[in-house]
Amino acid sequence: MAKFIYDSFNTFEEAEIAVEELIKSGVYQGDITIVINSQYVKEDVSRSGAMIHEADILDEDSSWWDAVVSFFSPELQVDEEHSEEFENYKELVLKGAILVLVEDFYLPNDASEEEN
Repeated sequence: MAKFIYDSFNTFEEAEIAVEELIKSGVYQGDITIVINSQYVKEDVSRSGAMIHEADILDEDSSWWDAVVSFFSPELQVDEEHSEEFENYKELVLKGAILVLVEDFYLPNDASEEEN
C-alpha cells in the first residue's frame, strides 16, 4: 500500500501527539508510520502502537531517499511537480525532523471524483 506524508514534526513527542489524534479520528494505528533519523531520534517504540521506520542515512544523496521512497510505494515515481516537496521533507529529516506517514486510502476524495 502507498502512504502519504501527513506532516513533519520537530520532536518525537509532537509526532506522538499527532498520531494519537489520528487514531482518535478513526485511523487504525497499524496504518500509521513514524519515520525517524536515528542519528537524532533515539525513541524506537511508539506509545500509540504506530510502527517506527528508521531512515538511516548512509550518504546524503541516495540511501535515505531510496529507503523512504520505496517505503511509500515500490512503484513510486516522483514527478517534477512533487519532487521539490519530497526534497524539502528529505532536508527536514536530514536535520532531525520526524515524519508521520498514513496509508493513502485515508486521503479525502477529490471533489471531481465524488461527482462521478
